[in-house]
Amino acid sequence: MSKLLKLSNVAINVSHISKIYIHNNKYTIHLVDFKPDGIIIYGSGGLTTTNTIVEIKKDNHPDYFKVSEYILRHSI
Repeated sequence: MSKLLKLSNVAINVSHISKIYIHNNKYTIHLVDFKPDGIIIYGSGGLTTTNTIVEIKKDNHPDYFKVSEYILRHSI
């Protein structure tokens, strides 16, 4: 069963969070979406994935305090 961080318009699977940058008035959440894209031909080529960035600002985002609570609850 996956754990979710429930925000006002999205629920984020916490296993997809790679890092959360903590700034003075905002949080920047980096998610790993494993959607491989690329080409491999005869053992050479490249493979890339996409990263989703969610930015939550204190001034205009109602979920700022939910993320603050999540960080405090799960920090060591």
